[in-house]
Amino acid sequence: MRHADRGTATAEVAVALPALLAVVAIALWGIAAAATRLTCVDALHIAARATARGEPLPQIRSRTLSTTPPGTTLTITRTQDSAHLTLTAPFRPLARLPLPTLTFRLTTETPTEPTQPPLPDP
Repeated sequence: MRHADRGTATAEVAVALPALLAVVAIALWGIAAAATRLTCVDALHIAARATARGEPLPQIRSRTLSTTPPGTTLTITRTQDSAHLTLTAPFRPLARLPLPTLTFRLTTETPTEPTQPPLPDP
């Protein structure tokens, strides 16, 4: 090894290591964002099914919001023959990382089952 080449590997690693860490941080942010979105899609699917069956709205809301990130809102609008659901969920990156926050807004519409009048007491 020549004397002039001494320390070049250290300099190359010093330049490459922060770039590698940035790529890994961005990849982890993307994976976490995708996982959060899939969680929200699953929660909205369960809420739509429960709404179509005619379950009570407070029960649907509490079950749905317990599985989604903090700060998530669920709006349910029922009509006689359908229901419109909107779920809005924030996604925040890991602490102290200069990555953007996202807001997922998912909507669905589902037909509702016809309501039956209560059966008379025997």
